Amino acid sequence: MHSGVARHVVELARALPADRFSVEVACPRESLTWSSLEESGFRLHAIEAHREPRVSDARSLATLTRLAGEADVLHVHSAKAGFLGRLAASLRRKGKACVFSPHGWSWWAADGAQARLYLGLERLAAPWCRTIVALSDDEREAGLQAGVGRPEQYEVIPNGVPLERFALPRAPVRGRIL
Repeated sequence: MHSGVARHVVELARALPADRFSVEVACPRESLTWSSLEESGFRLHAIEAHREPRVSDARSLATLTRLAGEADVLHVHSAKAGFLGRLAASLRRKGKACVFSPHGWSWWAADGAQARLYLGLERLAAPWCRTIVALSDDEREAGLQAGVGRPEQYEVIPNGVPLERFALPRAPVRGRIL
């Protein structure tokens, strides 16, 4: 399959009971999320795929704003889509229905002026959502220390990992490093 944010979104969408929820997913057509869900009966909506700002972001924001107006809950993921999704929620006055999962802070992957810009954008967007879901206590603390959001906004929900996948057929060898 795949890993990271795509796997998280796919597994989350598939885990929600279809008789209780109508799940729609906005993601790039060329993404692993799209190819994994297109045969599953979910309504998919195309948005652009790129990290740097582009004119086409306006089209993605328009799509997300339209979808936000129709949604009861918005769960947005990662840096750029998370920013645009939170902006869309704010524009539609749906901030109380918006959940953001950063999957690692955007400024961690940048340096200098770019890191400062990303941090500023995260600080700006934090009030546009109700909850920030951190994957660890460290991610939560990093966000709070950087001035992103308020403590009561945060929930820590670690990714579930089936540990039996990593069971060794024999006892571990002392001193072995992987």
